[in-house]
Amino acid sequence: MPLYDCLIIGGGPAGLSTALGLCRAVRSCVVFDDGRYRNWATSYMHTVPTWDHRRPEDYRQAATEELLNGRYDTVSEISTSPVLDVVVRVVVDSNDSNGHSSPRRVFVAIDQNGTEWHARTVVFASGVEDLLPPNDRVPGFASGWGQCIFHCLFCHGFEERGAESAGVLILTPGAFQFSAAFAGMAARLARKITVYTNGLDLSEGGSGPDPIEGLLRRNEFDIDTRPIERLTPYKTNADRRHEDGPPGIDIHFKDGSIPVHHAFLVCRPEQRVRNRRIMEALGVRFAAATGLAEVVSPMNATHVPGVFVAGDNNTMYQQVVNAFCQGGMVSGGVHHYLLTKELNGE
Repeated sequence: MPLYDCLIIGGGPAGLSTALGLCRAVRSCVVFDDGRYRNWATSYMHTVPTWDHRRPEDYRQAATEELLNGRYDTVSEISTSPVLDVVVRVVVDSNDSNGHSSPRRVFVAIDQNGTEWHARTVVFASGVEDLLPPNDRVPGFASGWGQCIFHCLFCHGFEERGAESAGVLILTPGAFQFSAAFAGMAARLARKITVYTNGLDLSEGGSGPDPIEGLLRRNEFDIDTRPIERLTPYKTNADRRHEDGPPGIDIHFKDGSIPVHHAFLVCRPEQRVRNRRIMEALGVRFAAATGLAEVVSPMNATHVPGVFVAGDNNTMYQQVVNAFCQGGMVSGGVHHYLLTKELNGE
């Protein structure tokens, strides 16, 4: 059974960047890519120099080709079998030249096929998952996600600049605190902005108006509290039932009033860290306020020696360029962690 320097769980920008950095340090690794990506619904990636407004799958293909068939030979494999568990085992090496045996901890990943993979470190770079509302709660949301419903106006939205109107959709009471920031960002791209609360009560515990509501109104952002019946997204003019406006999305209300059309909606649904169960079982800690993994060093080590995190799973700054950056940091962290052990004879 080969013992790798690192197992990288996640084949997106963070995981691929981590692997490339480890190649430069001549560290052996395996990347696990189950084909699930947070940007599955988007057509283009942005804010990436030389790759701006290009398809995410084209980047992943090029990066994979570089790792497997380029200048390096230390990425043994990019496995498409999902990792079901990672455990720690203590193994005893055979006797050394002095007749001594030495126990050491190794990480063992078990994939969907039951195959075991052994390594000295593990990197979780599998990101977060956006928890889209079920179709019976907000019909039409999923089909518009990533096309005309955006979670981040750095990643998307520039292409809709100059629009007549846009909306900010609030799905949970906790999301209302971000509504003013989202509205302000959307106002750079559209003339009129409306915040939709979908029937949520804006009062603060029933004690009076929420200060966020006052901030919105002072900046002339409309607030619409009507419950939403469904959303109808349109990707192109050819998809529209009426040819009197640009593509975008229609909001239908439960009171039967006339639907409202916008160029796009901004919405930040709740999210969860992928593979959190596995990470918690290893001892990785998560911040109560954000639900994200906690790190204890500039190079994204966790509280568990030998376990690192990279990408969206440990930061609110969830962009492709930051995933690249974190992958580079983590590769350095893994290398120096192993180097320290090697220099000390561990």
